[in-house]
Amino acid sequence: MWQGKLVMTLQKHKGPVFSLKWNRTGSMLLSGSVDKTAIVWDCKTGDVIQHFQLHQAPTLDVDWRNSNSFASCSTDKTIFVCKVGEEQAVKKFSGHTDEVNAIKWDPTGTMLASCSDDYSAKIWSVKQDEPLHDLRTHTKEIYTIKVAVPPSLALSCFPWHVLVARRCVYVLSCSLACYHSLSTSHTQQLAWSRTVGCEVWLYVEWLGEMGNGAWRVT
Repeated sequence: MWQGKLVMTLQKHKGPVFSLKWNRTGSMLLSGSVDKTAIVWDCKTGDVIQHFQLHQAPTLDVDWRNSNSFASCSTDKTIFVCKVGEEQAVKKFSGHTDEVNAIKWDPTGTMLASCSDDYSAKIWSVKQDEPLHDLRTHTKEIYTIKVAVPPSLALSCFPWHVLVARRCVYVLSCSLACYHSLSTSHTQQLAWSRTVGCEVWLYVEWLGEMGNGAWRVT
């Protein structure tokens, strides 16, 4: 961890760390690793609060539901919802047919979005085992997903599809590009990055309005 300078190194994982997230209060840090595990760390001491060993394959992403509960996803095609202090998962989602690349909670912590190499994005509820929505507009692997309000948007990639109330309203695509990451704002701005050859480009799109911009990262 850094605070102008390196103040702490957290060492427990036995492989590369794929995902790292602060909880809402900043008191705990959550990490997911290729070693199949997720670890919750104490940000003040650097101690391991809890080591979760639930997945059977690399943990690709983690996301906090609230200050003490989170979800993790894996190449084993599953998603676990866990709570600090409890050894077993409080919920398991199984529905993807290939590795689950990314997950994201909605602001209320009642619904979870996921995306996978099976070309689908799914919306899950903690109140049931089957997905609320199974979104299958994509024709290739989906690597990242975001949820933004207002309005409620689920955004996924390769190419980007902007979904509102289960309906695809925008498709932002480029056949020569490899998309890497995206972010949304409360003013309905969508930013994403992609590579064209050896160049990296950053884009901003104003959803529902006439306007956009593109910058080459040098």
